[in-house]
Amino acid sequence: MVESSSNYKFLFGDRLVDIHLHLLEHLIAAYYGKDKIPHLRVANTQLEKLRHLMRMCTQMKWLAPSQLEFATRELNAIGSLVGGWMRQQVLQPAYSSSNAPADSA
Repeated sequence: MVESSSNYKFLFGDRLVDIHLHLLEHLIAAYYGKDKIPHLRVANTQLEKLRHLMRMCTQMKWLAPSQLEFATRELNAIGSLVGGWMRQQVLQPAYSSSNAPADSA
């Protein structure tokens, strides 16, 4: 039983790292890309996956409740930033030539 528990622990750790990397990739793609919303939606989903996996790790006694509390606070802060970025993108009018300032020449 101990061996399988350590295997699960490794798998959970590997999955957490994988999700973190996907989250980072989508945040970078949103920052540098033109179509930000799809990347921000995926990033938001990745954050939710991390929240659930962290809770499961705590239930399995691999994380202390204080560690979960810290991680949850940080993930919620990142989620608030991503949500704000998404709202800003939805509300921001698309720049077009009709919005460009007229030349005064």
